Amino acid sequence: LGPSSTMLTANASSIPFGSVLINSPAEQSVTLTASGTSPVTISSVAITGNGFTNSGLTAPMTLNPGQTAVLNVQFTPTGSGSYSGQITIASNSSSGNVTIGLNGTGYGHKVLLNWNAPSSGGVTGYNVYRVASGSTSYQRVNSATVSSTTFTDGNVKSGTSYTYYVTSLDGSGLES
Repeated sequence: LGPSSTMLTANASSIPFGSVLINSPAEQSVTLTASGTSPVTISSVAITGNGFTNSGLTAPMTLNPGQTAVLNVQFTPTGSGSYSGQITIASNSSSGNVTIGLNGTGYGHKVLLNWNAPSSGGVTGYNVYRVASGSTSYQRVNSATVSSTTFTDGNVKSGTSYTYYVTSLDGSGLES
């Protein structure tokens, strides 16, 4: 008889989540497979990176040769931008730890506004105001004077209706 061998492999070396809406979880699964001549004992599953969590596999867990286990990975971005992380699965596998890279991008909803400039001259910029449906209190949404006739409002929520109005400013800062 030869020496026993243990091997743990994953069906992916990385999990790209792509673009995911802020605060909306996306989930993907990874299948782990034991092979060799002896059982593989998974001793721990560690995940790093903001926005990433795992479920479905509780360590310690022993897999006989030919058995599989599914690890679910969830990505829930809390803000716009790129995210990255890593899963490290430690076991008695003769090939060492299984490492899986994680990445995704968080995005939020946006409203693109555009309007026609007034025909009278003297306009140096604009202010944009917004109110959520059911409310009567308009709030200015631009932090600085808008110089073009377009504005992107990136601070909106899915499923909410908004009403906007735009005012023009003259060289003295007087608002129309």
